[in-house]
Amino acid sequence: MGTRILFTLLLFTVFTNAQEKVLVRENNVYKQIPVDSIMVDGVTLAEIFGIISDTYTLTETLTTSAGVYDSNDYLLRVLWVDSTQVADTYSIPEWDGLDNDGNAVTGSYVKVIAHDVQYDWEGARIGNTSTNETGVNQYHGLGGFFRFHISDDDIAYYTNTYNEQRQTTYKVDLSTPQVPSPAMGKNYVTKFVTSDNDYVYWGNQSSEGNQPTFVLVTKKSDDTAQVFSESVSATVQYGPTYTNALNYTDVVNSDITGLARNGDFLFIARQRLDQIDVLDMTQGGLKVQTITTVTAPRELVSGVGGVWMVHDTKTVSRFPINVDGTLATSDKTISTLDDPLAMDITPNGLTLSIVDAGTKQQVRFFTISDLSEGTAFGQLGGYDGSPLVENDKFYFTDQKTVSWTSDIWIPQINHGSISYETDGSYWVLDVGNNRMMHFDSSNTYIEKIQYIPDWLITAIDVNDPTKVLNNMWEYEIDYTETDVSNAWTLKYNWGYDILDARHNGFSYFNNIITIDGHTFGFIDGLTDFHNEIVEFTSTGLRFTGIEFQTAFQGLEWLNNGDIVMVNPVNLGDTTTWKKYTYTGLNGSDNPTFSTSTNILEKVSTATDPTYQWNGIPSIQFFDDNELLVFHSLQESSGLGEGYHIGLIDINTGDWIWKGAKSTGTSYLGNFPLDGRFDSGNYVNNAGSKALVFGDNLIWGYYGEFWKGGFQTNRYNHMHKSGLFLKNFGTDWNQNPITGAGTPGSPSTTTVSSVFTAFDEMAGNAFEPIITIDPTSTDRAFMYHADEAWHGGIHRWKISGLDSIKEFNLSIE
Repeated sequence: MGTRILFTLLLFTVFTNAQEKVLVRENNVYKQIPVDSIMVDGVTLAEIFGIISDTYTLTETLTTSAGVYDSNDYLLRVLWVDSTQVADTYSIPEWDGLDNDGNAVTGSYVKVIAHDVQYDWEGARIGNTSTNETGVNQYHGLGGFFRFHISDDDIAYYTNTYNEQRQTTYKVDLSTPQVPSPAMGKNYVTKFVTSDNDYVYWGNQSSEGNQPTFVLVTKKSDDTAQVFSESVSATVQYGPTYTNALNYTDVVNSDITGLARNGDFLFIARQRLDQIDVLDMTQGGLKVQTITTVTAPRELVSGVGGVWMVHDTKTVSRFPINVDGTLATSDKTISTLDDPLAMDITPNGLTLSIVDAGTKQQVRFFTISDLSEGTAFGQLGGYDGSPLVENDKFYFTDQKTVSWTSDIWIPQINHGSISYETDGSYWVLDVGNNRMMHFDSSNTYIEKIQYIPDWLITAIDVNDPTKVLNNMWEYEIDYTETDVSNAWTLKYNWGYDILDARHNGFSYFNNIITIDGHTFGFIDGLTDFHNEIVEFTSTGLRFTGIEFQTAFQGLEWLNNGDIVMVNPVNLGDTTTWKKYTYTGLNGSDNPTFSTSTNILEKVSTATDPTYQWNGIPSIQFFDDNELLVFHSLQESSGLGEGYHIGLIDINTGDWIWKGAKSTGTSYLGNFPLDGRFDSGNYVNNAGSKALVFGDNLIWGYYGEFWKGGFQTNRYNHMHKSGLFLKNFGTDWNQNPITGAGTPGSPSTTTVSSVFTAFDEMAGNAFEPIITIDPTSTDRAFMYHADEAWHGGIHRWKISGLDSIKEFNLSIE
């Protein structure tokens, strides 16, 4: 890096000669130093005094990029990018007088950007407590925790429902609770689980959520399939064929809703059929009974004296078991529950513990002998009236409507789980926060297991970077903590107040701002294609009633409170950027805005960047007059054939620069690391967003179906001058653990075990966010979510921003 001058300490005299140097007195010694190697607040003296040289000097090895500019500082031609140059003095590069499109132009000067920026993946630690960051022994999945069951050797078996042909069944030795392991081969939808001394029983179904359903059995000793005499083959759509299926049925609405192993029998409840099948495991799983005398049977647990069951509307009863597997009339009944979701019995057999949702949101304890109730555990009402996340506060259900198959695709608040270790401590599933919470027998908090399911939209408060949101969860980030594992706290859960009309299971908030002492965001409005402003308060969300019509328009909240919108277009349409100027808060503490004004209108062309229909919008500014535009889609519908990112002078409507040129749809090579935009490789849904931070920008490329079914997690760093600096990230082909699989066309690509998590990889990270480190201008942090590779928010540390130097060279 160049010598840094402090004006108050050093006496210097500038004089221009053939070498363009300054005379500096330091420690009473005069030195001549090139003006392009001296920096003041990140800017060279050559730039400060408008000095253009015919050489540039590097005092250390740096990465460089260069381009030709005209007298308006518009980029005409990129000469090179991402080139390593050692410490030396370099002459002005040669230029053939042509611009990037091969046209003859008149250039004014050459700009060289040199830097030593570093890009460090800090893992997907935010929201995830796993010990391991990569490999198969970590918590992750499209779905959240659905059910767990602790066997008599303190091994917890758990499920996470739908996971796109990847692992949905796991186990974890609770002596090391942050290191899970796969417990069965890949399967489609697994929900309920129980065990006996030798085997684990898994309730399975197809992706449609209606047929077929069956029970798979694995050995506890090695997790391999156990085939009984009554086992049959079972095939699910898009999944494998199993040879160890019991109780197979393809009857519609046959979802398994409870499993229990008691004596010789395995009980299988199917609530929507009002049916319980009973298998005699001493006869190889032979079905010996089908019980239809209990209404809506679900949530089974085995105990001394019979099987406990949730049934009817909200009743819990114990049913003694007859020698033939039938159930006798219930001998114990609890009818004072609000919404029982799950049960277990303490190891001493004395207490029945019930997860009770509804208005309770508590764990309730009943002495089995007389059904007397002890003191319930958990804050009454849960998150009704307070979004603050606490260890003794549970989010089992809320006011949203529950559908039978909704939790196949996205996490839903409609189930629970509780299970005891042999020492009397227990784990309870805090569903709304996707946490398995561990408490001792006195209800004292011990630890938690936590990860983030497939919730892809992240947001950061544009005026308070400590607030990072993912779906309904708000994390507080401590930027003074260098270890990202210890830098996050799940602070708030904003989901309770979001009812059906506003419910979007893939995203809630993607624009957040704190201004004038209040924090606001956008959520789906009550009017179709509208977003409504909500305030985040200590008692929950406050709906302001202020709606903006979006209808696929991009919307961005600027840090001064202004809102900018852009409409998507087809080829030849006019893109219009408009702004609503923030005018303060009214008497109701609602934000107010002026009527919209058009910032810029521009007709879309085949080769210019634009916001295309079905693309992801990016609205970013370098200053009030420089608008960044990003075209996120591959070439389609006549658009995207040329450049995919550019900077527009709002005053003139001219392009200051354009970059990220398309590779063309026929491109089948490796991911381009030179700043080009990959429109080939069979990609569908290519780029994510463009993000401005300081004098820099990053545009992302998540590459869904890249290489005919794979993905990428690539990012391109550019300078505001339009010069590409570096690509960072990875793609599926770089998997060092399992190899890349077999890339090819969509019809030939194989998807096997390549989903094993590896460094830097993420799926469908289409909503990255970025902020300058509030503790240092030399660093920025980029966050993004992940579809199932890692179960947490990723963070990248981008450091060395102060190393970026600009050299302006004369053109002879």
